[in-house]
Amino acid sequence: MEECHHLPPTFKGFSVIQKPFFSKSTESGSYINEKYQYDSQSCKEIDETIAFHAESLMMKHTNLEAIKMGYVRSSKFGILHELQEPCIVLLCRCKSYIPVNEPEFPRLLKHPSSKTYYPTDVREGYSSLCSSLTRSPCDWNRELAMGCSIGQENGGPSASLGPFVSIKETNELCFLTVRHLFQPLDIPDGRLLGIHVVQPADSDYGLRHQMALNNRRCGTVKVAELSTNIDAALVVIKPTRTPSRGSFVGIRQSDLDDTGFAPSSYPTYDDGCVKDARQFVGHDYAHDRVIKFGKQTGLTKGAIQTRNMAVRLRDDMGHIQYGGRIQSRLMLKQLQVDSFARKIFFEQGDSGSAVFSVDRNNKLHCIGMAIGVTSDYTCIVTPIQEILERLGKKLGRTLELKAFPSESMDF
Repeated sequence: MEECHHLPPTFKGFSVIQKPFFSKSTESGSYINEKYQYDSQSCKEIDETIAFHAESLMMKHTNLEAIKMGYVRSSKFGILHELQEPCIVLLCRCKSYIPVNEPEFPRLLKHPSSKTYYPTDVREGYSSLCSSLTRSPCDWNRELAMGCSIGQENGGPSASLGPFVSIKETNELCFLTVRHLFQPLDIPDGRLLGIHVVQPADSDYGLRHQMALNNRRCGTVKVAELSTNIDAALVVIKPTRTPSRGSFVGIRQSDLDDTGFAPSSYPTYDDGCVKDARQFVGHDYAHDRVIKFGKQTGLTKGAIQTRNMAVRLRDDMGHIQYGGRIQSRLMLKQLQVDSFARKIFFEQGDSGSAVFSVDRNNKLHCIGMAIGVTSDYTCIVTPIQEILERLGKKLGRTLELKAFPSESMDF
């Protein structure tokens, strides 16, 4: 939400302060995947307490967004781990202010049939219906999301929208995808600068729809490189398509189940956290899941096997055949990610997908970008540090994975 610069400092004796309508707190999100164990009786009583008070609380407090169970109480200083106790979370738009003629939120709520009182924990946040922000990867998405279909304007192959990147010196918001999206491969990288990228790609969106929809442009190429180390392009995002958080598209319930997530811990990537998979050892392979989000196969799970895979990449579908010759590129020091039996990790169209290591708390750490696949379904992944370092050096700027800011709970 853009800041309004024409508001008066006061209105009818009240101070005027702007707050985002879709506010969220770092504290509230920092432990969403933490696991705390409490006896079933306490959980049952909290559930009954919420059911008893919910309607009256919603009627009394117009800024109350949700009432739910929590296991850790927070404050403006963050989570108070010494107070890991069951509580009732009150989610509101703006915890710093009380609507006119309304009471403060209660600090305690009494169980309807016992003498037990449960503390409340007020946090900033909101609830919403999620039917239109991100849809199918091949649908038009106003706010870009990882896994969306993208392509060069006016034809060519399609690929997946990868991790969001910030240029530190200019604060430009960008995304990564593969350099081989732009054909032919022997075009000098410098000639790609300024090329328009569309979402969804022409090949994923029928001609009839292309003519009806003239706002598919989502960015322009800023820098690109195809070498023995990386196959990557950085695209500056068009202001009208700017994402508000690190979301993904096209995730099915079955995919969440297969990869170890649940609806209550829906995967997002807002903090820009990374891990250097080039430093992984056997312990990391055994205990961290690897997932990716691509336009073709969606959310899938795999396992890292090596950090130093070498491949010669070709396209057997003929997308890179020009002048009667097949082009290829040698790639070194790539990550090898193998599929699990239930679902193939990577297929054609998934190039550019963001790849993550997932720890035991279901926290995502970006480790790379998927660029290709072998005939036995081994996925080739370029380490994210290598991409950021090499493109940043070529651009003369510092590239960082985007950390989307959360609304602070301080007041």
